[in-house]
Amino acid sequence: MAAEATAEGMGGAPGHGGRAARGALLFLPLSLAVWGWFAWPMPRFITRGIPVSAHNIETPAWRYAIPGDHLQLLYHFDLVHDMFAGRIPPMHNPYEFSTGPEHTGFRPSAYFLPMSAVYALLARATGNRLLAWNLCGWLSIWLSMTFTWLWLRRFTRSPAALGLGVAVSIALPFRWVSLLGGSPAGMALMWLPLIGWGVDAAVREARPAAGFWLGLALLFCGWSDLHVFYFAALNLPLLAWVSLCLTPPARAPWRRWWRVAPWLAVFMAAIVAYHLWRHHLIASSDMAGGRDLNTVRYFSPRLRGVFTHGLGGLDGTIFLGWLTMAAGAAGAAHFAWRSRRAPWRLAAVGVA
Repeated sequence: MAAEATAEGMGGAPGHGGRAARGALLFLPLSLAVWGWFAWPMPRFITRGIPVSAHNIETPAWRYAIPGDHLQLLYHFDLVHDMFAGRIPPMHNPYEFSTGPEHTGFRPSAYFLPMSAVYALLARATGNRLLAWNLCGWLSIWLSMTFTWLWLRRFTRSPAALGLGVAVSIALPFRWVSLLGGSPAGMALMWLPLIGWGVDAAVREARPAAGFWLGLALLFCGWSDLHVFYFAALNLPLLAWVSLCLTPPARAPWRRWWRVAPWLAVFMAAIVAYHLWRHHLIASSDMAGGRDLNTVRYFSPRLRGVFTHGLGGLDGTIFLGWLTMAAGAAGAAHFAWRSRRAPWRLAAVGVA
């Protein structure tokens, strides 16, 4: 397994430029079909409306002027569009809680970059904000499938395994609940497989480009959604440990960590500086004190939501899906079989 993964190599872009381009072209029509299937009947209204929920339970399945998170996120994307068009100054929000003078609308933030910038460019090119919004949703699925394919190719060349892995990552119910419900997490999830790719490339090959792509993905993830960034950061040691377990001890590429460190240090410094800056800006607000444990517990889903379908509220947002659980069990069994001649790998990854 380690030999197969190492043979993939790495150039200046994930999985070499040619391989990445082929994967992107492969998933271009496929991702459009997947997005259309999960978002239906949204494609019928692609220029006239935006999704409001992943739960298609009403008849007919479209409504007018429904309030919700989808409009709030669209509003912030529109702010970036207005900034690009020169209608409002950069990092200003003159429409919400405006007290009159222009300087009171100064609201420093990342404004969900880079996808908000993509939205602004698409809205300007098409002249239709709703079409631009829907295209951004599809693009996040396309990039997520491409990044997942490039990441998994580092571990296997089996078309069946790659296809199953991409299918599982896309079919996660949480992805569609977030994306179609208007949560910024929906688009932010596309950075997770690129983070996984960067960690594995950094640990097993220690090439400078790995630090660049890993750092860039973490930065974009942090700008897109802090919740996704938080859990991605928590999983960095786990991803690194798995990569270490799959590397023959004689190779020890992590000893060349200094080759990865410069680019990674630049982006990590940018991430830390951004969050320190944001913390300084909210120091005088109600958010400065953070949240106590009871508040966190109250607004957290219960564990049963992971394995129980059809629960409402927060519990229903973390359901893994039957495909995910079945694929996980099958993958664990296959890995155990492949590792029968190297039990140390099985034990090490099992601990992770």
